[in-house]
Amino acid sequence: MTALSSESTYGDAFSAEYDRTFADFEPPAPQLDYLAELAGHSPALEVGVGTGRVAIPLARRGIDVIGVDPSQAMLDVLRSKDPEGLVSTFCETIDRTAEEQ
Repeated sequence: MTALSSESTYGDAFSAEYDRTFADFEPPAPQLDYLAELAGHSPALEVGVGTGRVAIPLARRGIDVIGVDPSQAMLDVLRSKDPEGLVSTFCETIDRTAEEQ
């Protein structure tokens, strides 16, 4: 098992293993239908998008999806599964110490 350093995130250490673990996971059609209905004609934001297990199928339904994740490694896996670039991604983290000061 890979150890986490203070500079890494869960996704940095486990992105490949995470994606292998959930490789057969397909979001149920009713879940995607519901999310698409909620989005309507607006873009959908998925915080913690990870490897895109929900974002990519939702984008393939014609929804503009924006995915945010603190792990560039997870987003790299997402990009490899989304060669069409249907999901817009951003690697962002929150600096809790800045908020507390």
